[in-house]
Amino acid sequence: MKKNVGTVDAILRYSFGIFLLWLGVVKLKGLEGRVSGILVAIFSLIPFTIATTRKCPVFSIFKISSIPKNKEMI
Repeated sequence: MKKNVGTVDAILRYSFGIFLLWLGVVKLKGLEGRVSGILVAIFSLIPFTIATTRKCPVFSIFKISSIPKNKEMI
């Protein structure tokens, strides 16, 4: 799969992943064993993975790219 996530998009996804991790672990008490907190913390892996690999499967389906046109060849 071709990279289709730009720098700003990746930063936003990292931020959202951190927020979900905090929400699941702290606010929803995932550290205390609450299932909802654990599930939200696990769900936070999705934005982290997409931001790290710079490949979004949903973007691929709809042929979207958040990478500027002048940097797509890199």
